[in-house]
Amino acid sequence: MAETGQATALRWWALERGDIDATVAQVGFNVAQMIIPAFLLVPVGIAMGFSVSHLLPGFAMGFFAGSMGLTALAVALCLLHADLNPAHEVSVAHELRARGHEVVIAPLLDRLALTAGRRNWGYLFRFGVLAISEGDFKLIAAAMKIEGDVARAA
Repeated sequence: MAETGQATALRWWALERGDIDATVAQVGFNVAQMIIPAFLLVPVGIAMGFSVSHLLPGFAMGFFAGSMGLTALAVALCLLHADLNPAHEVSVAHELRARGHEVVIAPLLDRLALTAGRRNWGYLFRFGVLAISEGDFKLIAAAMKIEGDVARAA
């Protein structure tokens, strides 16, 4: 069953492969951080039973409290930026991708205001999605051979 453009656009929140991989890795890391100290304390004379009955519940509660704190921060951030519409952002990206062609970014780097003169330009993207200037937007659209009014899509 083919999805319509609107159905695809409204699924901006859907988990993708990378999200699931990151979640599994984080859970594994948290479990390892809870279990490893119990094994490290055995050689110094602290019984495994004591570690399991006294330390692990504390570690688990700490991870739970930390997760609740991060969830509260995420909800506050969502409420703070309630005017943003990520579904619109995704639908614009899908429309532009459908209308254009993939291009190599290297030839554009010196001409884009966002990356001109920056050797480590990829570092900018470590902090999330960035706004780009209208000139950069039009330059990328032209390189992708997108015809028509690109400003209309944005």
